[in-house]
Order: sequence, then structure tokens, then C-alpha cells
Amino acid sequence: MSPEIKKSLILHENGLVVYRAGLPGYPSNFTRDSIHSAVISQDQDYVMLRDQLQHSSQMQAKKKDPFSGAEPGKLHHQSPGALVRNLSTQYNACDATAWGLMGFEQYFIRTGDVD
Repeated sequence: MSPEIKKSLILHENGLVVYRAGLPGYPSNFTRDSIHSAVISQDQDYVMLRDQLQHSSQMQAKKKDPFSGAEPGKLHHQSPGALVRNLSTQYNACDATAWGLMGFEQYFIRTGDVD
């Protein structure tokens, strides 16, 4: 990916660098897509993966919310969420948390960092 394209996808969230899924159609951050991209990227210091895992952890649901699909412990699917059939897509995915767990495993295997 060219540096210009990569730069256009950057989002700054709470001091972290995370990425949009794609422009112009997908300007949001997606846990699953970002973790998958970070795991297969050539980013040898794993900053992309670390920042996405930290961002997803910061957004981890703390209570149930039928509108957004949030449940305690669930990682976000899309941030910000989109409105589909009068519900938010923010936490409405069956695999974002599983991808988060796989991302943490890969980060630990590659860096040994537990913080």
C-alpha cells in the first residue's frame, strides 16, 4: 500500500492510530478488518496491531444495549456504527470479539508484551 493511501485511512482515537476500512465507502474502523490487516502486514514493530487492540479494548462494551448490539465484554464491530433497519452496527457482529482474542494471541506470540 502506498504511503499516501495508508495516510488517508488513519484515524486518531484517544492517542492511538487506527485505520478506516476504506474510502470513500467505509470511513469507519472495524475491529475484525483492522486486526486481520495488522496481523498480515509488514509492520514489524506491530504498532498497528497494538493500537487496534488498545482501541478495541477501550471501546469494549460494559453493559447490554439492544440498539447497538453491545453486551458486556463484546468488542466493537464498527466505529462509528451505521444505522441499519433502525439499529446501530457498532457492536452487531458475531466475530469481532473472537478476532480480538486472536489478535491478542498474535501480538503476544510476536512481541512477548503482556501490557
